[in-house]
Amino acid sequence: RRILAAIDGESPVKPCRATVAVLKMGQIALACVSAEVFAITGFRIRALSRDMALLPVSYAAPIVGYVPDRDSSAKGGYEVDDAWRFYRHPAPFAPDSEERVVATVKALIEQVQK
Repeated sequence: RRILAAIDGESPVKPCRATVAVLKMGQIALACVSAEVFAITGFRIRALSRDMALLPVSYAAPIVGYVPDRDSSAKGGYEVDDAWRFYRHPAPFAPDSEERVVATVKALIEQVQK
């Protein structure tokens, strides 16, 4: 019903907002994301800084579900095709969602490194 209502609705589907934060403690930083990110996303986050140990932290509350990378979105599977329903979203995440999460982490790292 939620999905059909979103399809039939005249207004656009509300975006799912993931919380992203970076906490820096000396030469260590935690990149917290309110989603379960794929392993490749964790590697992409870790590669964003050579000046500090950057550790990705998934499941920061309130969790929004799995955020697949673009390749996984194209391949499908449980996380892409089904899991979004259990989090009560009207549709799967957009293919560029993971890229936007990583870009947000990058921008926050640049702010804490100043």
